[in-house]
Amino acid sequence: YDVAHPYYGPSEDAVDGWIGYQRRIYNKFSWRIRFGIRNILATNDLIVASVNPDGSPAAYRIPEPRTFTLTNTIEF
Repeated sequence: YDVAHPYYGPSEDAVDGWIGYQRRIYNKFSWRIRFGIRNILATNDLIVASVNPDGSPAAYRIPEPRTFTLTNTIEF
C-alpha cells in the first residue's frame, strides 16, 4: 500500500426524521404516537469498502437501508 497516496471514497451522509402527536385521554392518560424514518437519503448502490493497489475496487459493502417506525405510547 502506498500511504503517501491514499484512496478516498465519497462522503456518506445520514438523515433521520420523525413527526409525532400527543394528547391527554380522560385526564388520566397521556397518549403519544410517533412516525420515524431512519436514513431518509438511502440508496441501493453498493459502497466500496477497500481498493486494490491499482485503484480498482477490491470489496463492497451493502448500505444501511431506509427504515420506518411507528410507535404508540400510553402513560398513566
